[in-house]
Amino acid sequence: MHTLPTLTSTYLRTFKLYAISFKDVLPFILLLMICKYFINKFIPAENTVNTIFFARLMLDIALTALFFSFIMDAVYQKYYQGKTSPWQISLRGIKRFVQVFCAYLFISLPILITLGIVELANRFWMPVVITPDVAEKHLWISLSLIAVALFINLMLFVFSFAAGLFIVIEQENFIKGLLHSWKVVHPVWVDTLLLIILFGIINFSLTILLDTFHIPYAYLITTMLLTSLYPALMVIHVGEIEKLPTKQLAT
Repeated sequence: MHTLPTLTSTYLRTFKLYAISFKDVLPFILLLMICKYFINKFIPAENTVNTIFFARLMLDIALTALFFSFIMDAVYQKYYQGKTSPWQISLRGIKRFVQVFCAYLFISLPILITLGIVELANRFWMPVVITPDVAEKHLWISLSLIAVALFINLMLFVFSFAAGLFIVIEQENFIKGLLHSWKVVHPVWVDTLLLIILFGIINFSLTILLDTFHIPYAYLITTMLLTSLYPALMVIHVGEIEKLPTKQLAT
């Protein structure tokens, strides 16, 4: 019976892949940082009205999907010693962008729908007199809906863990990629969940550290340091799950 390596072993291999592939993904990461800087400068999330906020959210998802396609391809090719020229990676990534974007939208649907419901309720369902009791009840209902949506999102995130790899590398459409990911991940979903939680802890710890020392443009530094870590984790973990040799996994 196949037994997965420990979480520590998986992350050690992930960090090794992250280190050796960083030079290859750095041009894409720097371009992503520039895009994020200008988006945040001209469309700051904290100062936008709700309509613009949703447009900004869609733009963020599209940007994430595009650069994920580039970086996923670069990391995978580096691990399996494929072609890693920026031009080839860019062409392959652009071709897979639409499918990756659709997958991101599907995974984000619960929270997007919930935010939409809360916004519609705020806009159209308002009693003539807003008492503290009504306001508190409305707040708790909104928070409960968001909590449920976040839980569903987390589960979707776990079971779609490998979808990006299958969509970008194996050129599956987003539906097949998501179903393929479910098939691969669901026998070991607990291990996958723990790996995702550890990644979240790493991300949160780095963010807190940068904020503690009041480092300027902390979100850009986090982007630079962590953007390629998750694709590296995908490559390592999926390889361990499928227990395939290099050539077989690459086909």
